[in-house]
Amino acid sequence: MNKSLATLSVLALAAVAATGCASSVGNESSDTSGSADSSCAAPSLRPADGQSLSVSPGDSVTLIAQDVVDYECPQPNPDAEPPALTSADFDVLWTQSGAEVAVGEISSNGDPVEFELAVPDDAAPGSAIVIVDEATLELEVTG
Repeated sequence: MNKSLATLSVLALAAVAATGCASSVGNESSDTSGSADSSCAAPSLRPADGQSLSVSPGDSVTLIAQDVVDYECPQPNPDAEPPALTSADFDVLWTQSGAEVAVGEISSNGDPVEFELAVPDDAAPGSAIVIVDEATLELEVTG
């Protein structure tokens, strides 16, 4: 590899790293922070720092939803301008023993959203699933 080509490669990699953007190849996607393409990351739910996955009826637990958007991921097209993401409302669902109950709602545009989940007073001991859009989180209900 000649020196000018090697320098160009290093500069291109530095530019990608500096912007936080990278391209998608095949079915693999990479971080494209700040654009609609970042919405193609799988939506996720997690407890906030210091919060437990073990809860009791009547407890309140702080959760974080991320990459929850009302947007269908298109096939990668480097020439297309990504659509602007707007905020949308999503139900927070509590599922346990085959029953599904709406316990709240969040508004999200894909950015991380921290919210309080009130564990239902009638939650039974055992596994429960919290669902926001396509994101799920399993909680363990104790006595």
